Amino acid sequence: MEIHQILNELVKKLDPNRKTTMAVISICPTDSEYLNIPDCIFYNHYFGWYGGDVSMNVPWFDQFHAEYPKIRVEDVIKVTIYSNQPEVELFANGCMNF
Repeated sequence: MEIHQILNELVKKLDPNRKTTMAVISICPTDSEYLNIPDCIFYNHYFGWYGGDVSMNVPWFDQFHAEYPKIRVEDVIKVTIYSNQPEVELFANGCMNF
């Protein structure tokens, strides 16, 4: 975790106005100190791919927001990868909302 803190501080030193981001895999606990380092968190979620289904996303984000009420989920938390391979049909008509 130390290297992440060092890199975050370096970015802020080089450009104090630049937002920092880190990708987090789903298994990273929501109480991890790692989540307090960057300005923006990108979760690599796989609900509905390796287990469960996409309906699990909403309860997960509700729980995350309950744990971090000061974080505006729509501004700071983003779901990044939904699958481990291209799914052309899934996004053929634009973005997919969960």
